[in-house]
Amino acid sequence: MSNLLVRRWELRAELAELVADGQANSAAADSLKRRLRALVKRLSQERTRSWQQRQHSLALTLAEASAAGNWRQAWIAARQLSQASWGPRGRVYHHVSAEAPSAQEWGEALKRQGPDGGCSAEVIWESELEDIGEFFRLNQTALLAPNPRIKQLQNGLEKYTITEEQAADLGSQDLEHLTAALAKRSNGFATPPWALPKDVWRLLLNGTWAPELPKLEGSMSLRRMMQQLLILIRRTGQVPLLWAISLGFPVPKHNLKTGTKAYRLLHLIDPISKSWVSGIWRQKQFSLSSTAFGYVPHRTREEASIIARVLSYRLCQSKHSVVWLMFDVSNAFPSMSWSWLDRSPLVKFSESDRYFLSQRRRQANCGMGWFSECDCV
Repeated sequence: MSNLLVRRWELRAELAELVADGQANSAAADSLKRRLRALVKRLSQERTRSWQQRQHSLALTLAEASAAGNWRQAWIAARQLSQASWGPRGRVYHHVSAEAPSAQEWGEALKRQGPDGGCSAEVIWESELEDIGEFFRLNQTALLAPNPRIKQLQNGLEKYTITEEQAADLGSQDLEHLTAALAKRSNGFATPPWALPKDVWRLLLNGTWAPELPKLEGSMSLRRMMQQLLILIRRTGQVPLLWAISLGFPVPKHNLKTGTKAYRLLHLIDPISKSWVSGIWRQKQFSLSSTAFGYVPHRTREEASIIARVLSYRLCQSKHSVVWLMFDVSNAFPSMSWSWLDRSPLVKFSESDRYFLSQRRRQANCGMGWFSECDCV
């Protein structure tokens, strides 16, 4: 097809030269017009054939992925077949945002209540970016409540008491759960600048995981050091500051809005911290209803939409009226109260596990403005 496109431009250029010389009605011009019309017709046929080949290849990929249970690849092929993408149809992806919100703007936006787009945050430290080391040197002081309101909420934590033997047992179990979480592959796992990548931690603690790599066992001395750290965390009830802070990474929504509303805030977390918490969460199995979709294995939100549309179609075909009633929670994740999260999802966990899972929310810090001239937490 590329050769046909090149030839079409050549014929158009030759015809333009004849028209410029006043020979638009000459025999040579008529001959070029006939050749150009034939070439355009042939190009249209090639485009149709290429499109049909593309659709057939995608349909074959979709069938093979479905048969193999690879639903991620199946949904990718389905989106390409339907020429659909994430988000509303009016969303524009091919432009770059003119400006990015400053750290101060993010601080003001995150101070709002959950339903208003914030998370009731408080700015506890603000300085130039090169002074970020001063914040990290605060250590556990940075995790103290910045005002009486936050202190009152943090007092909701149960009093933490544990024996030396219990701390040793739980720390050893944490190491096993942590290495198991590290062993799970996750492509494209971004990390904050102060943290080691997940693959490095996996190599140091678990050894090599790919058969094409030289066989290498994890460092036993490093595993013992990590075990002692986890035991210390269990005994004291405190986590390192680097495990409690995330890097806010704004990603454009391409929704034609301005300010912080034009961005989705992602949080980059230390991989070893995330694996430790993931190891605690994975100790319990949560029962999900048949209507739960999205962030559930093998149940995408697109599947829920398709099921609803198929049901609507069949009801209409059987002469039944259909009414769609949709609810959208504004800023859903920060709108959940700590008391509800403590009361409902954590009830199955042990006292020590419940303490750390509750503490992770109450001591969460987020660094903003890392890619601008100043930074705030």
